[in-house]
Amino acid sequence: MVLAIGSFSCLAIGSAAAAVNNPTPTSGQTVTVDTSPPNPDTTGVHAVAGSTNVTVNILQGAQISVANNNAIVIGDQSQISNQGAITNTANLTFDGIDFGSNNTITNSGTITTSGFQSEGMFSTGSNNFVLNDTGGTITTNGGNSVY
Repeated sequence: MVLAIGSFSCLAIGSAAAAVNNPTPTSGQTVTVDTSPPNPDTTGVHAVAGSTNVTVNILQGAQISVANNNAIVIGDQSQISNQGAITNTANLTFDGIDFGSNNTITNSGTITTSGFQSEGMFSTGSNNFVLNDTGGTITTNGGNSVY
């Protein structure tokens, strides 16, 4: 019985120890980034190629900080709401948020990039609704970078 309790405790700790609850969502899934350890999360969120209707919510106080990839990538017909902090410290061409077509992106937190041609938000598609809302800041520090 003690062994079962120990196993249960280990599983409970493992399931709670992630700021990003699903780093590779598929169609129709919702991702929540919260302040649970590790915060900042260093993996990011990368929706599976071809997925649609993915929702990503970065909660207030939550942080994603990546160095060698885009911080968040979604495809088409999806939504992102950032109330936390997204940071990309890569030297070259990696973005804070990268998205396809027909998406809704709302930033009321912070997005910061530092690499050459690293945008805060970058779309490979069209027909997107993008809002840098009240309190939202986007800072790009690399050459040829825009937000």
